[in-house]
Amino acid sequence: MVTIGEIRMATIERPGDPLTKKVIHVPNPEYSELWGHVYNFLNEKTNPSSPLGNDYPKHINPYFGYFGEQFHPILRQPHHFHLGIDLASPIKKPVYSSLEGILEYSGFHVGNGNYVMISHPDIVTEDGFMLYTLYMHLRDLKVGFSKYQKMLREISLRSYPNISITRDTLIGTVGESGNAKGMYPHVHLQCEFRHKDGTIIAIDPAPILGIESQVNRTATLNTEEEFLRLYETDKKNICDHCVEKYWK
Repeated sequence: MVTIGEIRMATIERPGDPLTKKVIHVPNPEYSELWGHVYNFLNEKTNPSSPLGNDYPKHINPYFGYFGEQFHPILRQPHHFHLGIDLASPIKKPVYSSLEGILEYSGFHVGNGNYVMISHPDIVTEDGFMLYTLYMHLRDLKVGFSKYQKMLREISLRSYPNISITRDTLIGTVGESGNAKGMYPHVHLQCEFRHKDGTIIAIDPAPILGIESQVNRTATLNTEEEFLRLYETDKKNICDHCVEKYWK
C-alpha cells in the first residue's frame, strides 16, 4: 500500500470541462513536494512500461499532447486542462497495459473513442485511492466482457467476474477514434487515483513513464485568433508533428 497521506487536500478541481459535468481533480502545484513523492514512489515500486512497448518513440506533440493546460484544438477553448499524454504512433500498433491489473471497462465514448480502463488494486494510498490507467482513441479493442459477464457485473456491483490484465495482454491497437477521428493516430494515456466515494484525481503519466513533463505550447493562448496565428509562425514544426489537421 502506498504510504502517502491525505492527497485529496493537495488537489484542485480541473479547469472547466464543457463536455461533462463530472468533477475531476488534478494536482495542486502548491503541493509539488507531495506529488513528487507520489511520482517517486510509483517509479520505484511499480516500474510501469510504455503502452506501446520499449521501442516506441517518446513522441508527444508539444502543442497540446502533454498533461496540463492547452488550447483545445477541437473545441477552440483556451486553458482547457488535458488530463493525460498523447503518445503518437503508427496506426494499428499494439497497445498493452502499463501495469498488471483488473479490467474495469472496454467500450466506446463519443470523446474517448474506443477505450480501456484498468484498475491496479496493488497500488492504493493509505487514504483509499486506487490507481487506474485509461487508454483512449484506440482503433480496435482486444479485451472486453461478454454480454453474460456484463450482466453478472451489474448484479455484483462490478465486483465479478474479474478479468486479469498483464503487461503481455494485448488490449487494443492505436487509432483515431472519438474526438481524434481524422486527426493523427495516438494513444491518450490517462492515470487516475480513484476513491470509492467517487473522487477522481488525474495525475501526469509522463514522469511515471520516465518522460520529461512539459508545458503545452498552446497553454497561454487566449483566443482562436492567437491559435490560428501560431500555425503561421510554427507551420513546419506543426507539420513535422503531424498535427496540422487541427488547424484546418
